[in-house]
Amino acid sequence: MMEHLRFSVCIDASPEKIWKILWSADTYTEWTKFFTEGSKIQSDWTVGGRTLFIDSHGDGLIATILVYLPNCSVIFQYQGLLQDGVEDLTSPEVQQWQGLLEQYSLEEVDGKTILSVELETTEDYKYMMEQAFEQGLQRVRELAEQ
Repeated sequence: MMEHLRFSVCIDASPEKIWKILWSADTYTEWTKFFTEGSKIQSDWTVGGRTLFIDSHGDGLIATILVYLPNCSVIFQYQGLLQDGVEDLTSPEVQQWQGLLEQYSLEEVDGKTILSVELETTEDYKYMMEQAFEQGLQRVRELAEQ
């Protein structure tokens, strides 16, 4: 069964600054350490293009971008796994969650910015995702308000 999760944090910073913290190599690793230490994102940042969410060993998730509006919104759609350099887009394990979405939105309100994240996940990962996003988004706020 799929779980729909939503997180939101109000940050005293511009959408541009928060966007940069979310997706720049050095700060991405900092706020995503709650998911797995050494996390990296590799993306061509194009709709229909290729994005990899990988750990320090180069293993991780393969996604594509459905919507890309810089400083405003990005929606990733998960397609498969990358393990030991091998892509898996067809296994029964991958097919259970293939196509799930993860959306980031930034909205300016009264001089502050609301960062919202919505995602679909499996029941097995719900608790881990809740913990990691709660901590990760607080870290984004700390970095943005420095």
